[in-house]
Amino acid sequence: MLREHHARPAPTGQVIELPSTPHARDAARPAEIPLLLRPEQVAALLQTSRSHVYQLIQHGALESLLLGGRRRIPRDAVEAFIAREREAQRERQP
Repeated sequence: MLREHHARPAPTGQVIELPSTPHARDAARPAEIPLLLRPEQVAALLQTSRSHVYQLIQHGALESLLLGGRRRIPRDAVEAFIAREREAQRERQP
């Protein structure tokens, strides 16, 4: 029987835990996504690199906050970014 993405059945019916990758660990279901995200978490959600997330922030495409010297991205800023990108792509299509 499968449990989440980190386990598989053993031949004897036991469950073997598989190692979790950073992307699999950080890309949570929507109800589990925190209010503020680290750039690494946003990169996992967007399936891109951490440096690309920082480029989006630098160019003003993705809102972020500095909290105690640490960069955080609000969950709704990620959702707004995705909505803007979808709209821009629709406008570019013939």
